[in-house]
Amino acid sequence: MLNGKFDSWLDDNVAHPAQPKPDSIERLYERIDEAAVRMGADTPDNVAHPAHYTEHPSGIECIQITEHMGFNLGNAFKYLWRCDLKHDAIEDLEKAAWYIAREIAKRKSACK
Repeated sequence: MLNGKFDSWLDDNVAHPAQPKPDSIERLYERIDEAAVRMGADTPDNVAHPAHYTEHPSGIECIQITEHMGFNLGNAFKYLWRCDLKHDAIEDLEKAAWYIAREIAKRKSACK
């Protein structure tokens, strides 16, 4: 709790919303960012658009690709995408390999 600010925001925006519900996920992210700024957060984009997903040299955000993939492949891609943008590339590569192994096992079992 941030000095009661978060509880107040939840009450105002979730329990008793004064505004209509957002019509898109992007608008929802905007509302979360706006609320975070009102509560004094330094970087509200850590929820909607974290740097390790938006700083790729291509200018494309990781979710623009992964939302069109299945769970295992999307997660593997996510960890490959961010491995050089976070502090522990080896850990992210190992996580990607773990999701790829799960996908391979799933597809092999579906062929039986």
